[in-house]
Amino acid sequence: MLVFHSIGDNPAAFTVSSATFERYIAHVAHHYKVITPSQLVQRLAHGDSLAGYVCITFDDGYADNLSLALPLLEKYNVRAGVFVITSRIGSSYIHSSGVQIPLMTADQVRE
Repeated sequence: MLVFHSIGDNPAAFTVSSATFERYIAHVAHHYKVITPSQLVQRLAHGDSLAGYVCITFDDGYADNLSLALPLLEKYNVRAGVFVITSRIGSSYIHSSGVQIPLMTADQVRE
């Protein structure tokens, strides 16, 4: 399982640059079968092997998951799951440096 948070250029330690993220996704798309979180749960429930499989998720629901990560996922025909903090929809994470990292709005979550 590969877990991401924010994609782009900000000072948060949990952010991966777009270029690095694209390298990861290109590698995964070429070498593994990517499955969704629900497919992962099904495989685990049935005792199926996970060898050669990868599940990609995004935690928290940052807006850059839609604007920056999704186009790269689509480019490589890779699916991923997003876990949204519902109580924080439409707000921002404020990094200790003062940089605000927006979370998805309700419309973006629906999209």
